[in-house]
Amino acid sequence: GLQAIITILDQIRLFNQLKHPLVLNLKQGNWLMNYISNRLEIYSNTKQLGEWYENVFSSISLLSRLMVPVYFDLIIRNSYELLLEHSYSLMTPFISQSSKFVRQLSQSSIQLISIIKNARLPLLSPNLREPRPSEEKDEQTLERIQLCSSLAAGFPHFASGIWRNWGRDTFISLRGLLLLTGRYEEAR
Repeated sequence: GLQAIITILDQIRLFNQLKHPLVLNLKQGNWLMNYISNRLEIYSNTKQLGEWYENVFSSISLLSRLMVPVYFDLIIRNSYELLLEHSYSLMTPFISQSSKFVRQLSQSSIQLISIIKNARLPLLSPNLREPRPSEEKDEQTLERIQLCSSLAAGFPHFASGIWRNWGRDTFISLRGLLLLTGRYEEAR
């Protein structure tokens, strides 16, 4: 996600690393900007954001190549900060009105919880009350699959496959990652 790019951009800015491979990549072409926008446009939940990035990046790409890294940094940094603030606003007051430390900790709930297609949960009952998870057809088996978020008990060993849904470790972190942050539907 954007966090990886932010971490690198922070180091570049801090040490004025104008010869950093990321800076050189941005000066040489639009690959990274296209990658970011295209990847976001694939998913319905992030399609609008991807289209926004595509629009902004197309304007940046018209500038002198020497200026592209500067404006790329401004766009990524500011949009990242807005996304962070939005994520806090969706969480409980315990998070949204808390210290910077608690708010930063709450980001792990976003990093460790996701829909991972190779770590499917068993099908939930059709009698489950609304809201139900969204569904799609598996491209290979044509079976109906439910798109349920699952919780990574840890990285990298507990991030995919059957290990992602490792019971004991998952339930140890359930309270902090989902309940305290107000992500009740996903906890369900």
